[in-house]
Amino acid sequence: MIVTTSFMPDADRYDLDFGDCSYLKGWAQVDSNQDASYFGVWCNPETFEIVEFAEGDVTHKKCDSPIEFGNEVDDFCAKWDGRIDPGIGETLAIKFRKLGMGHLLHNG
Repeated sequence: MIVTTSFMPDADRYDLDFGDCSYLKGWAQVDSNQDASYFGVWCNPETFEIVEFAEGDVTHKKCDSPIEFGNEVDDFCAKWDGRIDPGIGETLAIKFRKLGMGHLLHNG
């Protein structure tokens, strides 16, 4: 896995929600009990990437395999009572199900 970090001063999670980590760009929100304007997590089932935003700190993980990706998202969901929100329609949900991650979806 490749992990990079950066800092986005004066940003909030909505900059990512509607920007680089939007549904239109193939990303899904990973909702958790930690969600706030200063915290959010997104994952991409095609590129096996995960982005975490916490108070301006951004951690970007590029997983080496679908198994590693699934394990990372599963671990986050277990720790923070998380669920993947695939958005409206079935496009992203189908991609997560193909990876064996259907149990993590809000809509199963």
